Amino acid sequence: MAGNLIMAIISLVSYLISRQGLASSNHNAFIRAVYGATLAKLFLCVIGVAVYVLMYRPNVSKLTVFALLFLYLVYTVFETLSLFRLTRLKK
Repeated sequence: MAGNLIMAIISLVSYLISRQGLASSNHNAFIRAVYGATLAKLFLCVIGVAVYVLMYRPNVSKLTVFALLFLYLVYTVFETLSLFRLTRLKK
């Protein structure tokens, strides 16, 4: 449950960064913001997996690791779809 909340917060920050890039008149700023936010979200997930593995090394659940990566994928898809809708509305 806590992982889902953390992932939601990370995605919200990522979305806000991308939305700020969308408001810019420079198209490259939007691309940089989206790539940067997605990369930051991916690195935070990898750091989360690494911390989990280091803390619970003897009995690491692969299901937990895959669940976190699945949550990353789900939140990234929803974030991308909402940004896609915003870009279509902006035109």
